[in-house]
Amino acid sequence: MSIKKDPKLTVKCTSIPVAPKPLGHWDLQEFLNCCKSELSKIYVRREAQKDANKFYGYTSDQEICDVLTGEEFETSKKFKNTRPLEKKIGPAAEGTLTDAYTFFNVNENHIYLAFLKVNSMWVIKSFHPCEDDDFYNEYALWLTRGRM
Repeated sequence: MSIKKDPKLTVKCTSIPVAPKPLGHWDLQEFLNCCKSELSKIYVRREAQKDANKFYGYTSDQEICDVLTGEEFETSKKFKNTRPLEKKIGPAAEGTLTDAYTFFNVNENHIYLAFLKVNSMWVIKSFHPCEDDDFYNEYALWLTRGRM
């Protein structure tokens, strides 16, 4: 016995474009927009300020935000992870999610950035050299994109 297909009953499947899932828990673009135009909504933790000054010579929140809104961050950023805070920091409870990215600055330093949002404030939790095992692979890829 053979089954005949009725062309009237044939259903065409059409693929529906699906927007890519954003990386991380927090809205990176909203964070960067505040870095660019609403510095009053950015709080850089003391440890992050000390590291930014010690390792890169950035002495103000404005300088850190300028780096984050610059071309180097845009072209070299790589989402690392989303992790819960291991301990309470200020009004942020233990377990609050933190997004982390790595990127290269204009001097080709590999930087680790971690941030979160507490109420209406963005908090830069970490800004220090990246200790990632894949540093050399990322650096080589970044250089091949014409960064030198």
